[in-house]
Amino acid sequence: MTHPGHNALIIAHTAEAASALFQQKVQQAWEALPEWEKDEFNVKSLTSGRIQLEWHDGRQSTLQIGTSARSGTYQYIHITELSYLDKHMSHRSQEIISGALPAISHGGQLDIESTARGNTGIFYDTFMQAYKSGKPQSKKEFQAHFYSWRWDEYELSKITEALVTHAKSEMGKQFLEYQKTHQLTDREITFYYLQFLSFGRDFDMLRQEYPTTVEEAFMRPDDQFFCPQSIHNQTPKEPIKRDGDWYIFAEYSADGRYAMGVDVAEGIGRDSSTGVIWNFSTREIVATYANNNTPPDDLAYEMTRMGKVYGQCLIAVERNNHGHTTLSHLRNNYPVHKIYQETRTDKTTEEKTQRLGWHTNASTKPKMFYELATALRETDEQKIQLNDARIIQKAKNFSKQDTRSNTNSTRHWDLLTAAAIGYQMQEKSMPPVIEADFMKLHTL
Repeated sequence: MTHPGHNALIIAHTAEAASALFQQKVQQAWEALPEWEKDEFNVKSLTSGRIQLEWHDGRQSTLQIGTSARSGTYQYIHITELSYLDKHMSHRSQEIISGALPAISHGGQLDIESTARGNTGIFYDTFMQAYKSGKPQSKKEFQAHFYSWRWDEYELSKITEALVTHAKSEMGKQFLEYQKTHQLTDREITFYYLQFLSFGRDFDMLRQEYPTTVEEAFMRPDDQFFCPQSIHNQTPKEPIKRDGDWYIFAEYSADGRYAMGVDVAEGIGRDSSTGVIWNFSTREIVATYANNNTPPDDLAYEMTRMGKVYGQCLIAVERNNHGHTTLSHLRNNYPVHKIYQETRTDKTTEEKTQRLGWHTNASTKPKMFYELATALRETDEQKIQLNDARIIQKAKNFSKQDTRSNTNSTRHWDLLTAAAIGYQMQEKSMPPVIEADFMKLHTL
């Protein structure tokens, strides 16, 4: 604002918020300036939502606060609370972004700031893309910034040694494990615990208001599908080796019960085609595959290759959309009886028909995810291990709404979907030795 020749725009999420921002931030800031600084320029215009300054040499600068970038060119645009619009008026989010990008001058800057409100929408997608990309490679890319409560040195300085001693004596195992997981100091975990008490011991509310990580910031406890604590208890493992795009977490064992779930994408650089192999004897994921450029026909050969490595395990391919192509090629290269077949019974004739592949629909989609969630909540002896950090992360962000969404839109849940389909095969898979005896029995 105090740089001559600069036009700046702040875009608020509502008209009321825009008015409040102007009164509380712009007008008050101007009135608080010392007189000697005000003498450097003249206020050419000061109206509701707009202030224009003019220097003695005629140069000007303008700051506007509104709800869109309808016209004009700006050196700086700041968009505030975009995730509010994602949640309440998603069409407005797109309008704001599509209007702001062309309005930025060459060499200008666009900032988007918001409280996280769940893991959907333009703000979430934009932030996570920047967060995963790391340092921008060009000025056209966003850089993600997460403000952590751990940086609030003023509030943390209020935590005395006496408070630390008292809090740690009563906070319990859950907080001590949380401290270890996130490498918090004694003062930090004490502050965190005191906030927990102030929220009526509501751990989900604590994580929402005081997120320690980016992932926690985007959690919505009221809509999170998988139990937060059960996901928190999952320990990601490093693969013991890589085989192309396969992550191998455990080698094949002759007495294991293996099955593979497969989610098929188009293979044009968007969602990934994925495969997840379970060993139900050890109740863990032992191998995962993800590639967003593998065509559906080539995917069949990848699944065939690794299926044979794991004892010609049962393979369940989601047949929705591009899955038909994968199934067509798979049946020509893999034993058909080791490809999952759905059996349907006609309600009128009671005639049974079989069809290759797993069909994800309004009935099977909630079922497969609810059963996976139940398995994650089991006791230490019965609970499953996801192992792959990518699947654990997707489980953290999966919402209840995602079980009800259009089955043709997985919203990048590809690996998690493959894991859920694979888990449905637990009652249908059997060790190779038992299967051989079973096949002999049926040929007598």
